[in-house]
Amino acid sequence: MPTPRATSPQSDHPADRDRGARGKACLLAGVGLLVVGGVLADWGSETAFGLGLMVVIERWLVGGTLAGAYLLAAFGYGGMIAKRLLGGASGGAAIAMAIGLAAMLTLSHALGVLGLLGANAIGRTVAIATIALGVGLAVWAWRSGASAGSVRFGRLHMGGLVCFAALPALGVLWVASAVPPGWLWGSEFGGYDTLSYHLQLPQEWLESGRLWPLAHNVYSFLPGYAEAAWLHMACASFAPGEPGGLSAPRGMLTGAPVYGAQMLSAMVAVVAAWIVGATAAAFVSRTFDDCAHEPSETSCRADAGWIAAWFAGLLVLATPWSVVTGSMAYHEMYVVALGAGAMLVSILPGVDPARRWLLAAALVGVACGAKPTAILMLTPPVAMALLWTAAQETRGQRLGERAHRLARPVAVGLVVGLVALSPWLVRNAAASGNPVFPFASGVFGTAHWSPAQHERYAAAHRAEGSIGERLQLAVWPEPAGEGASAQPLRQRHRGMLHPQWGLLFPLAGAAAAGLLLTRATRGAGAVLGLGLLAQLAVWLACTHVQSRFLLPSIVLAAPVAGLAIGALAACGRSIGVVMVGAGVLVLAQSMTTAYLFATEREGRPVLPLLSGVEGYTGDLARETLPRLGEGERDALMSDQSPVALANLMLPAGSRLMLLGDATPLYLRVAHDYRTVWDAWPVGDEAGVPPHRWSNALADAGATHALVNLAELSRLERSGYVPPGVGPASASLWLAIVEEQREGRVLRAWPRGSVLLELHRDRLLRPERRP
Repeated sequence: MPTPRATSPQSDHPADRDRGARGKACLLAGVGLLVVGGVLADWGSETAFGLGLMVVIERWLVGGTLAGAYLLAAFGYGGMIAKRLLGGASGGAAIAMAIGLAAMLTLSHALGVLGLLGANAIGRTVAIATIALGVGLAVWAWRSGASAGSVRFGRLHMGGLVCFAALPALGVLWVASAVPPGWLWGSEFGGYDTLSYHLQLPQEWLESGRLWPLAHNVYSFLPGYAEAAWLHMACASFAPGEPGGLSAPRGMLTGAPVYGAQMLSAMVAVVAAWIVGATAAAFVSRTFDDCAHEPSETSCRADAGWIAAWFAGLLVLATPWSVVTGSMAYHEMYVVALGAGAMLVSILPGVDPARRWLLAAALVGVACGAKPTAILMLTPPVAMALLWTAAQETRGQRLGERAHRLARPVAVGLVVGLVALSPWLVRNAAASGNPVFPFASGVFGTAHWSPAQHERYAAAHRAEGSIGERLQLAVWPEPAGEGASAQPLRQRHRGMLHPQWGLLFPLAGAAAAGLLLTRATRGAGAVLGLGLLAQLAVWLACTHVQSRFLLPSIVLAAPVAGLAIGALAACGRSIGVVMVGAGVLVLAQSMTTAYLFATEREGRPVLPLLSGVEGYTGDLARETLPRLGEGERDALMSDQSPVALANLMLPAGSRLMLLGDATPLYLRVAHDYRTVWDAWPVGDEAGVPPHRWSNALADAGATHALVNLAELSRLERSGYVPPGVGPASASLWLAIVEEQREGRVLRAWPRGSVLLELHRDRLLRPERRP
């Protein structure tokens, strides 16, 4: 009798085959990412090939682990909440991630306001415990709930192949998030906002021991939920909050927190792409559910769903603006992720209407906690989606019955939305008396600002020009007027055709038009198209028309494109042809992102990658100086930036006053600064003319001053600078200081910065002046 042949231990079960294919695809994608990242990490540098890649990997192992733990904790909390509210509704994993992100941001903000995220034993214990609990919930959900369908990651199919078209953009996101803040990107003026408040505020909150508004930085009165997350991670990484001397790193600058903040944004960008993809698939399901009667039609609809999901998600990930804001400590991708979650829950089948409105309103409310303009950009499309879903689910009922069924969910949504916003409102009311400061001063009062300050702030943040002029800005760049001709196009373009949008808006417009022409897709196309038009109208009417402020529109633009691609598959088109077309579009968008990255900083986008934060703080020079001769030391010191030189030169006990600059993140010496909108210690609003500036600065405790004449000139041209503190007044003061010997210039830079030491013992009081 023949001996039976040994059977292969490998199972032929479809789930096992799919798992194996997914593993192979992930392995190939990982190798591809390493290759792309290796090229990008050394782009334009003169170092040995592979060195930049090693630095990127090392920073991701530290900062990425911290960010990943925070995001995994969010998923754990979200899974628990979603299970209670949604049960086994489809799309559970994506919804859980959106809910968890909202919950985690709210928790971080609450803990910070309560003073439980300080750089002390209590703060570190609370920070670690809340993250560890969430991670534990995520692991438990993975092990016990994956088979029940509460955690799903979708089918691989041919969509995995399209993923490789997004690798150039994903490589840029991976590498750029490891570059120290302050270098990328040109459209954001080198990340000015990150140095001014996105990372500076968590630094100050960590030192003070509490998340609370600061009188010298108006942006601390914004909700700051993303900043709260970065503060949370800094506490969990044991970042010291005390100054610790001029040569000791502290707070966000200890490494893991500063890179972790950027890497959390990068991970949230990937999460946002995932949730947008799930939203596109849900639109496909809503659109074709009533059209699928034959088995072949049902199969086509299933194919249409995963095709739409892959294409929409990868389109988000490949869009340059997503990579730009996702690689920086910026808010935008948090708004996109939460907004996509709100859209998804708005159209998800099998959800109780009251719970649907509750979750959608909560997600929009927390998105406003990340960026207040989300209330303008997300509320109209989410409301449209909710009403469209309600209309579908109450089809055949009389108008009165529909209105009656809708009354309770709408009331629940309004209340929950207000509750989601309330932590910010209560905090601001307690700090300033105005719950929405610096807005609505005519209603709630001016707080610590003067009416003139409110007027300057409002003038700079309101829409300017006629509707025709604003519509022109939506498409064309600003004219190259005085001084503008030297600016790159990506700094003058403020609309939908900004280079960092790539093909997105033309593609979305064509897709929406195509959807409206077909009866089956007309409803979803109308909801998405009208939502996009509403966002554009709000952007034109209520903002100062900046291209980046349109990013919430990707929540609709990508799904409308995904739905159009999915509709082609549902109509019987060859899946292979459809996926090839989708891959070409994703690749074009992705290569646009890679090109823009490669041309940053005159082709040197990763120049400070190796030196890192230490290059900006002067620590690298501090370590090198003892090994150099006198001439080499002088040359090295002359190459230092104003901030680095201040850290290197100023003695212990110094206090530096910044005039013009409001980006003190890398300063280690004790310092004072003001944003351009806040009350300055000098100038007409303070009643201090130039001949009394030295006295005013000395009275404020300053021993040194760093004056940025170039920045003062820029602010004056923009109409932002407070009266009496422009470049002419500052130059006059510097001349008085030299003439009266009230101080001495330590260093002047060709670009207009001056580092000055004040001679406090030589200052004449005003009453003693002749």
